Amino acid sequence: MHESRYEPEHRARAQVLAEKMQVLVRALPYDWSPPPVEEHDIVTWLACTPCHVLAEGDTPPGLAYPVAAKVLSADIAHKTEAGGVVLNIPDAAALKAASAEILKNAKKANPDADLNGILVQRMQTGLAEILVGYRLDTVAGPVVVLGAGGVLTEIYNAAAVRVAPVDIDTAREMIAEVRGLAPIRGYRGHEEGDLEALAAAVVAVSALALASGPGVVEAEINPLIVKAKGDGVSAVDGLIVLAEEGK
Repeated sequence: MHESRYEPEHRARAQVLAEKMQVLVRALPYDWSPPPVEEHDIVTWLACTPCHVLAEGDTPPGLAYPVAAKVLSADIAHKTEAGGVVLNIPDAAALKAASAEILKNAKKANPDADLNGILVQRMQTGLAEILVGYRLDTVAGPVVVLGAGGVLTEIYNAAAVRVAPVDIDTAREMIAEVRGLAPIRGYRGHEEGDLEALAAAVVAVSALALASGPGVVEAEINPLIVKAKGDGVSAVDGLIVLAEEGK
């Protein structure tokens, strides 16, 4: 029923989005695995934190500190649990030490993982961390999910869900109904976040339902940093799962 709203311009955008979202590929539990892709490709399709990819021991000049560093590997979906993330790195010496520790932890957590270096991004600040996800549900079909992100995802355990794709008005409704997002809606004097930019991000992710090619079974941006009203949002990390080829 959304077809008229998303043809042809949105379908073309959705196809580009689907191609660019192949960034943190996690194979499904069967024999086929998607071709490896690089995590840093995510910065090319959404407003994301600029990043650098470092080889072991690299400390490039010109980085604006503090930075965050994480292992770059399509084989390690949950990097924090693997010891593959270090935050608030203050300088080049600390970055070099953190990079060595991250690679050591990643190899210990998954000895067979293909490690492609260290992804370095400047630390981002904002008013809230948000989860925006997409899932191909076996009953409902394609759905888009919005909830509190970062470490709050499991604490709140509450999200707004809609059949995808959605339009901007539906995205606004989703933002309004998630209790964990009350502070960025201006609750009790809290500073209001850029809700329009957040709604636009929800619409963009939901458009994966229109993409052709290898089916996207699941996709997630977590966290998506929501900044003050007028300052936009910034994707920090993402994950995508592709269906078995030919299905």
